[in-house]
Amino acid sequence: MDFSLPPDVEVVRRRIAAFVTETTWDGLADALSEKYGGVATRIVLYNAVSDAERFERYGEVARRLSSG
Repeated sequence: MDFSLPPDVEVVRRRIAAFVTETTWDGLADALSEKYGGVATRIVLYNAVSDAERFERYGEVARRLSSG
């Protein structure tokens, strides 16, 4: 069975990938560092305050980014 995406969906996916970072929570700090390191001095995560658990998780990501 072929699970590949139609060409037009793949184009949209690549365009979206320019603006999002897809990863697990455990890999988010590394993925953000890889994607924006040397380009950005700060990253704003607007959906971080949507609930307490998410706020804590993003806090851990921020601590990992700050520590290097």
